[in-house]
Amino acid sequence: MKKVYINEPDFSIDSLISKIQEGAKRHRGISTTGTTRVNTLKPLAFRPEFQRNSDDCYQVNELLQFHDRAFLQNAYQAILKRAPDVSGFTAFIEKLRAGRLYKIDILARLRYSSEGRAKKVRVRGLLIPAVLSQLGHLPVFGYLVRFAVGLVRLPSMIGSQQQFQAVVMAQQQQIADYADRISVDLLNHVKEESEALAQLTLQWQRVTRLLEETRQYSPGLQRDLDAFYVSFQDQFRGNREEIKKRLSVYLPLIRGTTIGSASMPILDVGCGRGEWLELLQQEGLEASGVEANRLLVRLCTERRFKVIEDDLMHYLGGLPDASLGAVTGFHVIEHLPFGTLIRLLDEAVRVLKPHGMVIFETPNPQNILVGSCSFYLDPTHYHPLPSPLMRFLIESKGLSGVQIINLNPMDATRLSGDSDVVKLFNDYLHGPMDYAVLGWKP
Repeated sequence: MKKVYINEPDFSIDSLISKIQEGAKRHRGISTTGTTRVNTLKPLAFRPEFQRNSDDCYQVNELLQFHDRAFLQNAYQAILKRAPDVSGFTAFIEKLRAGRLYKIDILARLRYSSEGRAKKVRVRGLLIPAVLSQLGHLPVFGYLVRFAVGLVRLPSMIGSQQQFQAVVMAQQQQIADYADRISVDLLNHVKEESEALAQLTLQWQRVTRLLEETRQYSPGLQRDLDAFYVSFQDQFRGNREEIKKRLSVYLPLIRGTTIGSASMPILDVGCGRGEWLELLQQEGLEASGVEANRLLVRLCTERRFKVIEDDLMHYLGGLPDASLGAVTGFHVIEHLPFGTLIRLLDEAVRVLKPHGMVIFETPNPQNILVGSCSFYLDPTHYHPLPSPLMRFLIESKGLSGVQIINLNPMDATRLSGDSDVVKLFNDYLHGPMDYAVLGWKP
């Protein structure tokens, strides 16, 4: 094969970064459009909304149209002008569901209590049904009262039952129509997202091939790639304060232990811009980092962090046994070939002191958008690492108390609704974007 020499390439890392940024903006626009259309689907409303009357006057049927918990909550709001207290609500709901009290009884007790009299709320049509209900609770005579009232109300009850059946059938049809609309909208949403992800994946495959080809012919490209990756992190990883906020969830795991003391120092492999080192420094803990990107090392040293410019495996291999209190790595292990990952875990266990710990954070491929697209935005990633695999690897190295912590869910784009379809959709497309695996050396 004839060698190709590139003396004056017609592209640069800066132009690649510009194209990447433009592609990301287009992807955000596509995704936002699809999500907004689905979220505009109005929720079903099966019961009327309660509105307090400004004149503090109600017809009794305005309150009787509600049922169970909604009835009690609205009765308290209307008559006592407050939310129900826990003890009163619990007692009423139990008696209402057991049939020991009717809704009329509860309205009467609220209205004619000392608090209800003080509020002076009028409930028209309450007095006579309340008196009859109380008489109906009397021995013997109460049975006759209930029988007479039942005869009088029988035609009305039959009509109400027929009306109830019609309402139920109408609601069932409404649910079926709503489910059909959700299914259509979700399918359209998935189709749009899939098309957008496929476009971005194809673009990044082209970028990756381009970088691999140019690496062979440009002796100074590695320095350009250092600059490329710094810009890439600024664009896609997030700003410094955002990353520090995310990483702060790990501080409680270290507080109250000897990890981070002079005898149990912390090493952050692939420390990047040093956000974790900054948090540890603010906590007064002993910590250092190792990083291969010379520009990131320069950024860290300018902030007075202890960072060594070296390959992480080479550096770990030179450390003595049982010399560290913790080995941490955030979005590092997915950059390693599988064989190197195994060696990293072996070295981490070797250099840990007893009761030391490891923390490794990585993208969560259980989130379909992460596993099928955003993971591959970084051309230096190898393969997604499912959390069960990492748990198995950590446990196989003899570490104990292994935990998986799911992180950074996409709450802002979750779909509204309580159906099983919506819940499943949210779990797989808007669930945690990252996870961390933790383990302790016995």
